[in-house]
Amino acid sequence: MNSESSRSHAIFTVMIQQTQRKVSSATDDSIDAENKSIMEMKTSNIHFVDLAGSESIKKSKTEGKRMKE
Repeated sequence: MNSESSRSHAIFTVMIQQTQRKVSSATDDSIDAENKSIMEMKTSNIHFVDLAGSESIKKSKTEGKRMKE
């Protein structure tokens, strides 16, 4: 919100990460069991945007300059 407007805008970002350990199909006996696993990561971002739409003039009892806005 600023001095020129009675409305505010907001952006929220939610980041989700999932990590999963998968067992490799490698059959080489020289590789120990610990090195046969593979880490896989999936990442997603969700953006929520509030653009502060119009307000009801009657309910807010807005007058003058703010009403014209």
